[in-house]
Amino acid sequence: MTKFLKKLLLYGGLLFVLLNLLVLGSFWSLRQSEFYKPSFAVNQIKLDLDYVVLGSSTGLTTLNTKLIDSLTGWQGLNLSMDDTALPTHYLMLKHFLENGGQTQRCVLAITHWDVANASPSIGNNDHRFLPFIAEDYVEDHFTILEDEAWSPLTTSQWVPIYGLGYYNTELFYPSLISLAKPTYRNRYDDKGNYVYPKLGKPLKVKRPEVSDYQFNNLYLEKIQLLCQQNNIELILYQSPMLNQHQNTPDNFQFINHSGLLYQKTNLFYDEIHVNKKGRKKATEEFVKAITQ
Repeated sequence: MTKFLKKLLLYGGLLFVLLNLLVLGSFWSLRQSEFYKPSFAVNQIKLDLDYVVLGSSTGLTTLNTKLIDSLTGWQGLNLSMDDTALPTHYLMLKHFLENGGQTQRCVLAITHWDVANASPSIGNNDHRFLPFIAEDYVEDHFTILEDEAWSPLTTSQWVPIYGLGYYNTELFYPSLISLAKPTYRNRYDDKGNYVYPKLGKPLKVKRPEVSDYQFNNLYLEKIQLLCQQNNIELILYQSPMLNQHQNTPDNFQFINHSGLLYQKTNLFYDEIHVNKKGRKKATEEFVKAITQ
């Protein structure tokens, strides 16, 4: 029985080591690729930029960096990542800067519900930073925001197989794709942009809800401080919304397009995301505002 247990521990330990080596290989593959935005952000040939765009799906689908570059002569990237919030935007900017990135401007696409959130938490797509878990700033991000003991993100620093196993379809299969085709990108183009199709479900125009911003999210202050420390001009941007209008705050450099496309249902995919035509209009108006 003792001999059996020793062999069980030996083979179990070897299997555990081999699995974790496989995970480290998967993480390496993702780090070398452009599959997800964290790797895309640091694997560019040119990391000295005129601007970057940060945000969630609204930033991802509203500001077309290809069009901005063509109209201004600037060089920029859209580093927005869907299904995220201000903590992830802060991490993305920190990640970009820690890996040699430089930018003169940071365009932060916000939403009124996110800046009002006094209890920020981990984003649904933050696991895309797991290949960089060895970096202190990534570990700190997970440690501060995760409140579960033995959570798959934080624990991956010591037990990588836990994170990869938990997010297997989101990480392991993409790592195989990345190994075969490092330049493959997950739903965004070579400048970081994605666009929704012409229309989702039928849309109705309503009397707009008008409200003021409530700035309760401490991660907005963290982004402001990070920009100040790196001499980056921070520009807040509110993307168009179909039936919502936010009053422009006085204490920020702010481009407020919340009511820009009011009643123009043909320019929206849904109530908070523009479609291809809406993106073009919003981007052109953004360029006018930022260059005037």
